[in-house]
Amino acid sequence: MKPHKADVRQEAREQAAHLLEMARDMWPKDEKLARRYVHLARQLAMRHRVHLDPRAYCKACGVPFVAATLKVRLERRNQTVLYACQQCNALRRVPYLRKTNVPPKAGLNRQPGSTKSGARQAKTQNEKE
Repeated sequence: MKPHKADVRQEAREQAAHLLEMARDMWPKDEKLARRYVHLARQLAMRHRVHLDPRAYCKACGVPFVAATLKVRLERRNQTVLYACQQCNALRRVPYLRKTNVPPKAGLNRQPGSTKSGARQAKTQNEKE
Protein backbone atom coordinates (compact mmCIF):
# COMPACT_ATOMS: atom_id res chain seq x y z
CA MET A 1 0.00 0.00 0.00
CA LYS A 2 1.35 3.41 -0.99
CA PRO A 3 1.97 5.94 1.79
CA HIS A 4 -0.23 9.03 1.82
CA LYS A 5 1.18 12.01 -0.08
CA ALA A 6 0.96 14.30 2.96
CA ASP A 7 2.97 11.81 5.03
CA VAL A 8 5.65 11.59 2.35
CA ARG A 9 5.89 15.39 2.16
CA GLN A 10 6.10 15.69 5.94
CA GLU A 11 8.93 13.13 6.03
CA ALA A 12 10.74 14.97 3.21
CA ARG A 13 10.33 18.28 5.06
CA GLU A 14 11.83 16.74 8.22
CA GLN A 15 14.74 15.17 6.33
CA ALA A 16 15.51 18.43 4.51
CA ALA A 17 15.46 20.34 7.81
CA HIS A 18 17.81 17.76 9.33
CA LEU A 19 20.19 18.07 6.35
CA LEU A 20 20.22 21.87 6.69
CA GLU A 21 20.93 21.55 10.41
CA MET A 22 23.82 19.18 9.68
CA ALA A 23 25.13 21.65 7.09
CA ARG A 24 25.13 24.46 9.69
CA ASP A 25 26.99 22.24 12.17
CA MET A 26 29.50 21.12 9.52
CA TRP A 27 30.24 24.60 8.07
CA PRO A 28 33.30 25.58 10.12
CA LYS A 29 34.85 22.09 9.80
CA ASP A 30 34.24 21.08 6.18
CA GLU A 31 32.77 23.65 3.79
CA LYS A 32 32.51 21.26 0.85
CA LEU A 33 30.47 18.74 2.85
CA ALA A 34 28.21 21.52 4.17
CA ARG A 35 27.48 22.67 0.62
CA ARG A 36 26.73 19.07 -0.33
CA TYR A 37 24.19 18.77 2.51
CA VAL A 38 22.47 21.96 1.31
CA HIS A 39 22.44 20.61 -2.24
CA LEU A 40 20.86 17.34 -1.07
CA ALA A 41 18.24 19.19 0.98
CA ARG A 42 17.31 21.32 -2.02
CA GLN A 43 17.04 18.27 -4.29
CA LEU A 44 14.84 16.51 -1.75
CA ALA A 45 12.61 19.57 -1.41
CA MET A 46 12.25 19.95 -5.17
CA ARG A 47 11.47 16.27 -5.67
CA HIS A 48 8.66 16.32 -3.11
CA ARG A 49 7.55 19.93 -3.75
CA VAL A 50 8.34 21.10 -0.25
CA HIS A 51 9.30 24.68 0.63
CA LEU A 52 12.54 25.26 2.52
CA ASP A 53 13.16 28.12 4.90
CA PRO A 54 14.57 31.00 2.81
CA ARG A 55 16.74 32.05 5.75
CA ALA A 56 18.58 28.73 5.95
CA TYR A 57 20.94 28.88 2.98
CA CYS A 58 22.18 31.04 0.11
CA LYS A 59 20.21 30.27 -3.03
CA ALA A 60 23.07 31.39 -5.28
CA CYS A 61 26.10 29.53 -3.89
CA GLY A 62 24.63 26.91 -1.54
CA VAL A 63 26.28 28.08 1.66
CA PRO A 64 24.34 27.44 4.87
CA PHE A 65 23.60 30.69 6.66
CA VAL A 66 25.51 30.85 9.94
CA ALA A 67 26.85 33.92 11.75
CA ALA A 68 30.11 33.89 9.75
CA THR A 69 28.42 33.73 6.33
CA LEU A 70 25.48 36.07 6.81
CA LYS A 71 24.75 39.77 7.16
CA VAL A 72 21.20 40.73 8.11
CA ARG A 73 19.64 44.18 7.66
CA LEU A 74 16.13 45.55 8.00
CA GLU A 75 14.73 47.65 5.18
CA ARG A 76 11.96 49.77 6.63
CA ARG A 77 10.89 51.24 3.31
CA ASN A 78 10.10 47.85 1.75
CA GLN A 79 9.31 46.16 5.09
CA THR A 80 11.74 43.35 4.30
CA VAL A 81 14.64 41.61 5.95
CA LEU A 82 17.71 41.66 3.72
CA TYR A 83 19.95 38.59 3.96
CA ALA A 84 23.36 39.16 2.36
CA CYS A 85 25.68 36.21 1.76
CA GLN A 86 29.28 36.97 2.71
CA GLN A 87 30.64 34.35 0.29
CA CYS A 88 29.07 35.45 -3.01
CA ASN A 89 27.42 38.82 -2.09
CA ALA A 90 23.99 37.58 -3.16
CA LEU A 91 20.98 39.33 -1.62
CA ARG A 92 17.74 37.77 -0.50
CA ARG A 93 14.74 39.78 0.65
CA VAL A 94 12.07 38.28 2.91
CA PRO A 95 9.02 40.33 3.96
CA TYR A 96 8.62 40.72 7.70
CA LEU A 97 5.19 42.34 7.86
CA ARG A 98 2.15 40.72 6.34
CA LYS A 99 -1.13 42.40 5.62
CA THR A 100 -3.71 41.08 8.05
CA ASN A 101 -6.81 42.63 6.50
CA VAL A 102 -6.51 41.50 2.90
CA PRO A 103 -9.63 42.42 0.92
CA PRO A 104 -11.43 39.56 -0.86
CA LYS A 105 -10.69 39.03 -4.52
CA ALA A 106 -12.75 41.15 -6.86
CA GLY A 107 -15.96 39.55 -7.98
CA LEU A 108 -16.33 36.92 -5.28
CA ASN A 109 -18.70 38.78 -2.93
CA ARG A 110 -20.72 40.74 -5.47
CA GLN A 111 -24.48 40.62 -5.59
CA PRO A 112 -26.02 39.26 -8.79
CA GLY A 113 -26.59 42.06 -11.25
CA SER A 114 -24.17 44.50 -9.62
CA THR A 115 -21.27 45.99 -11.51
CA LYS A 116 -17.94 47.40 -10.53
CA SER A 117 -18.93 50.85 -11.70
CA GLY A 118 -22.08 50.72 -9.56
CA ALA A 119 -19.99 49.82 -6.52
CA ARG A 120 -17.64 52.71 -7.28
CA GLN A 121 -20.51 55.16 -7.60
CA ALA A 122 -21.96 54.05 -4.26
CA LYS A 123 -18.54 54.42 -2.64
CA THR A 124 -18.06 57.96 -3.95
CA GLN A 125 -21.57 58.95 -2.81
CA ASN A 126 -20.80 57.64 0.69
CA GLU A 127 -17.58 59.63 0.78
CA LYS A 128 -19.38 62.84 -0.23
CA GLU A 129 -21.83 62.53 2.64
